[in-house]
Amino acid sequence: MLSSCYFSQPQSSFQHQPEIVESQMFPNRHESLWALRKYSNKQLEEVTQRLKEDRKKKKKKKNFIFCRSCNHIITSVDNRIEVSGQHSHVFKNPAGIVYRIGCFSAATGCFNFGEPTEQFTWFPGYAWCYSNCLNCFMHLGWFYQSGKDHFYGLILSHLIEGEKER
Repeated sequence: MLSSCYFSQPQSSFQHQPEIVESQMFPNRHESLWALRKYSNKQLEEVTQRLKEDRKKKKKKKNFIFCRSCNHIITSVDNRIEVSGQHSHVFKNPAGIVYRIGCFSAATGCFNFGEPTEQFTWFPGYAWCYSNCLNCFMHLGWFYQSGKDHFYGLILSHLIEGEKER
């Protein structure tokens, strides 16, 4: 039995062994259950619930968008944006090739190259250059910029969506 000096406050009628409970709740810490006594059961339940939700979020799979050719991560579905009122656009280039593109705020799996030009731009006021996969160099779309504003217009048929654990 523990000596009474271990407890900073009088014991309740409920008898327990704090060192056993504490070792189960805080196996890697030297925190005392008595530090938690100042919180109500409702507050402790709320904290426990938040910790469980945080744990789920960490384990949650995140949706990414990959290069169809090599499966390199190009961007995340979280980076989808609307330009001119929509995410997806269909355009025909001067050679007559029709592209369906999606707009993204970022595409870290791409590298941009070429001199930006407004010639034949599909978005008035925006200059464009090519955007290719960093891994396999497949043409994935275009990088558009106008002053400080920019976005990627990526060819949707060259991409696949999937999950990957964080």
